[in-house]
Amino acid sequence: MGDFWQWKGDPASGAGYVQLMGSNALYTGQAYSSGTAVQLTSTSTPCHKCTVRAKHDNLDLVYVGAVGVTALTGFALSPGQEYTALVNDVNLLYVIAIQNGDGVSWGAE
Repeated sequence: MGDFWQWKGDPASGAGYVQLMGSNALYTGQAYSSGTAVQLTSTSTPCHKCTVRAKHDNLDLVYVGAVGVTALTGFALSPGQEYTALVNDVNLLYVIAIQNGDGVSWGAE
């Protein structure tokens, strides 16, 4: 079984199908940075994917990535731009803002 699918069928004959798996929960939140990387959430939040959107009123770029993200290693988001990461927990994602107080909204399922 994969994270997003499950094979259903008869192993002897090989007849079967793939069932796509969905999430039974939707999580949302916000994170703000003041020049240092911050976790989207410190709480374990299991998911299949997480979409991160830079706040529309941000004054500069924000960067999304793993622990230790920097402006050199992160995925750059302009105000209003979004990025979807296929992760199994929201707490694996971090954000860092160039402009003090800029932030992101996120949604995971």
